[in-house]
Amino acid sequence: NLTPQRPPPIYATASYNDTRVGYWEPAKWVARLRASASPDSGVLLLHTEFEGGHFGSGGRAGYLADIAREYAFLYLALGLDAADAKRPR
Repeated sequence: NLTPQRPPPIYATASYNDTRVGYWEPAKWVARLRASASPDSGVLLLHTEFEGGHFGSGGRAGYLADIAREYAFLYLALGLDAADAKRPR
């Protein structure tokens, strides 16, 4: 049950090959959230992976790509500028 409100920033993920959760379920949920959200709502993104499964992309490269997308979303949601990030020492 969704009520009209301003949801927090949301990064939803789905996988086309997920045997536990159909890819359409997160898509329908995000569509309902967008329909019930106020016009000034925060960031609401859906990423659908066409490879991988319930636990994300396979392998080290897929894992790192998933982490990079999550960090990029956090930067976007928090209003940070990647140019301001300090390099690790």
